Amino acid sequence: MSSRPKRVAVVGAGVTGLLVAQGLMMNGFEVTVYEKQDSLDRLEPRPISFMVHWGFEIIKTLIPSELWAQIHTTFCNPNASTEAIEGITFFNGHNGEVLFRSPPGVINRLLRHKFRKLLSTGVHICWNQEVGSVKADDDGVIITFDNGSTTTADVVVGADGPRSRMREILLGEDKARCVQSDFVCGYTSTVLGREKAELALQAHPAWTMAYSEMGVCALGVDDAKDPDDTSTWTFNITRIWRGESPKIEGDEAVRIIKENTAAFCEPFKSAAEALSHGSSAFVRSLTYWRTIPWPNHGGRITLAGDAAHAMLPFRGQGVNHAIDDASKLVATLVKVSKGDEGLMPAMDAYGAEVVERCAEAVDTAINEGKLVQNMDKHMDMVVAKRGVSK
Repeated sequence: MSSRPKRVAVVGAGVTGLLVAQGLMMNGFEVTVYEKQDSLDRLEPRPISFMVHWGFEIIKTLIPSELWAQIHTTFCNPNASTEAIEGITFFNGHNGEVLFRSPPGVINRLLRHKFRKLLSTGVHICWNQEVGSVKADDDGVIITFDNGSTTTADVVVGADGPRSRMREILLGEDKARCVQSDFVCGYTSTVLGREKAELALQAHPAWTMAYSEMGVCALGVDDAKDPDDTSTWTFNITRIWRGESPKIEGDEAVRIIKENTAAFCEPFKSAAEALSHGSSAFVRSLTYWRTIPWPNHGGRITLAGDAAHAMLPFRGQGVNHAIDDASKLVATLVKVSKGDEGLMPAMDAYGAEVVERCAEAVDTAINEGKLVQNMDKHMDMVVAKRGVSK
């Protein structure tokens, strides 16, 4: 195989893996994505949304113009602006007073399943392929899957999420293992009805948050099914508090979220009260993984996205750093393929930059978590000083 890579195997059909695939395909690479699940639908057992801010414009550089023209179809609210809007408002969860507002900027919430579907356009994805082992030498990489099949590539990108098998292969089980934090997250969504929806939208058109000694409550549009009728809109409720919990789903998770949000101010309290039996919900302890250097086997194997930095959700940085990873990895491999740089030094530099940037981001998120329930320390938080900017 060539030291100027053209055949790339991406492990993981999540947002990061598909962005890497699209970016490389635009530059003439032969890319195959390998995913352990059997379909995109299986990857999304429940609606999940995330906030894209400083990473938004980077997406444009990684996908064809015809896909970028459809980016609004992946928004939680398809009518949302792609331009700068008012900053996120952070409330005192006890009395509803404004604690601070982040600076104005581009802030969009995307539905993960819609974004993945768009990014999968034209990508060759092999389903039901769980990596068992990888072996690299000067000629390339051989991947062996748990079902016994094999494939080869010039370079392998591990983009297989926070509990990454590729990270475990590179670093060993102990070093690759996520750390359980002392935070619990409750995550759910529901239709609020017009009156409560309008109350939520008055706080912010995309996303708003409340801090208190009780923890964090966040509220935002999850799916504007009929953009002209807010009574049909689904809203996401994310509730974070200190503690630990096994994974709980369904009605028991709904009960826990409602119980833990009852003392919050409006519009958070009303949103939680609107939850009903049968709502899709989960409660679980949050985990993280602090980025450390990984062996890249001569530049043949690397990591990106949550596989390289599993962050706590404070400041909403994870997916934005994943987008940045994808952009920098694509640029690195393009330079190598053109002969402008050697594979090993280029990939060493890519990995070093990810470690420096993302270890700091992981640490910042941990520290934000320590401050979030201290009402005397909120103005010391990075989100109070810089908002959600990089």
